[in-house]
Amino acid sequence: MYTQLMSLPFPFIKLIQISNISANCSFAKLSVNLKFSRIKDKQAAIELIDYNTKRNLNRAQILSLASLDFIAHRQNIIITGKTGTGKSYIAQGFANKAI
Repeated sequence: MYTQLMSLPFPFIKLIQISNISANCSFAKLSVNLKFSRIKDKQAAIELIDYNTKRNLNRAQILSLASLDFIAHRQNIIITGKTGTGKSYIAQGFANKAI
């Protein structure tokens, strides 16, 4: 692999190096944000939400909110429901996606 890399023109080698540095910086920023967030379930994900009929969740509405446009518009969301219905999980899923 190293010999293949060295056979590339110099500007391409620099571009690859810059891409790697950028990817490492992005990963480091993500790691720091996750570390200092107070999210308990760092594995919570919008894609893993169970939409069974007992929970009475509107899939279209949640997927619409998953675009996180409400953040750009400086709006808040309020998640309500009975105990044990997954309000915290949904909120943590939105937070993980935002990070």
